[in-house]
Amino acid sequence: SITDVNEAPTEITLDNLSVVENNAGAHVANFNGSDPDDDTLTYSIIGGADSAMFEVVSNMLHLASGVSADYEADNQLEVQLQAKDPDGLSFSKSFTIAVTDVNEAPNAVTLSNFTVTENDTGSGWWWNGGATVGTLEVSDVDAGDSVTLSLSGADVDFFEIETRSDGSGSPVHYLKLKADITADFETQPSYNLTLNATDLGGMSTPTDVV
Repeated sequence: SITDVNEAPTEITLDNLSVVENNAGAHVANFNGSDPDDDTLTYSIIGGADSAMFEVVSNMLHLASGVSADYEADNQLEVQLQAKDPDGLSFSKSFTIAVTDVNEAPNAVTLSNFTVTENDTGSGWWWNGGATVGTLEVSDVDAGDSVTLSLSGADVDFFEIETRSDGSGSPVHYLKLKADITADFETQPSYNLTLNATDLGGMSTPTDVV
């Protein structure tokens, strides 16, 4: 007769190797393990550069509670997993979890200046039109995404955005009063305006200025 002896697990597999960014605590994958004795296996995280980002929940691999992946910061996460049988014999394996990029809204628009002198017609500037308020800057966390600027708000009819190239050919966006508009402190000492940044995917970020 042959006496059976307990043997260590021989394999760990995951049914998914990717996770979408910005989804805190997301389910990543279900475990599957192989054991010659058909033992019930217990799974754990034992290492990997990004081990702190993960947790095991009911034999499933999740991102840890409150933790989300960020494609722009790290698009591949490394974790080492272990399968252990009831007698303590184990098998370990390292996995790379790919982070899936999603479109994110542009960052808030910044304006270099928030005041304009009354009765300033913009004369002396190298383009025609009303007085310049300041330059607009915007960025997007998604590399290569293009952002369009627009205006809205209660006093939108007083303003416009004019884009010119700087010396290197890069666009510079200016917020300015329209050509037929001059500010008059006694009539209206402040204006309410919203600066909108919209990316190619239609995601938009409004920034209110007064």
